[in-house]
Amino acid sequence: MLGPLLQVLDAHRDNVFGDDISNEIDAAKSDGVAGVPLDPAGPRAFIQRTRDFIKSRTPWLRVTCTVGKGGTAQYDLISGFLSGLGLDFYDVHLYSDDATYGGQTALCTRAQQDGIPLYLGEFGQKTEAWSDVVQYNVTAGFLYGAKNSCFAGALAWRFDAAEATWAFALPDGGMRPAVQVMQLYGNLP
Repeated sequence: MLGPLLQVLDAHRDNVFGDDISNEIDAAKSDGVAGVPLDPAGPRAFIQRTRDFIKSRTPWLRVTCTVGKGGTAQYDLISGFLSGLGLDFYDVHLYSDDATYGGQTALCTRAQQDGIPLYLGEFGQKTEAWSDVVQYNVTAGFLYGAKNSCFAGALAWRFDAAEATWAFALPDGGMRPAVQVMQLYGNLP
């Protein structure tokens, strides 16, 4: 199943940033099967095997495995859960209504010790309620924090209008005010 996907990605490598082996794998580690947490060795072995397979087929493709469950993802990364697996970048997902989270210094230290770039792969407000003000302030806070610490980049979840709380685009094709902040940081028109 992964082989055909890698063939498609290889044919479009100019448009591909990287591959995420598993979105928020820390959920599987902590929730496990039927609510029973998994031994971290299992998910680590899965990541390693999958990374090795991807690199054997598409050595150019940057590979990561994201963490982001429940507002504590940074602690899995800090603990070394993803260290030594040959990942090309770390990708952490953070949600907060004030754009703050614990462990930022330790998170940067871990990424620097491992010599791996760190991306804020998803960020946004935590409250599931439409608010242009909250979204604007959270976007500004997360982007400011990422730019002024160790992050190599940041991506918000989600740009299209499919999930109204987190969307930056409106159903009519317009944009919410937080897009102005994204444009400022991205130097986009």
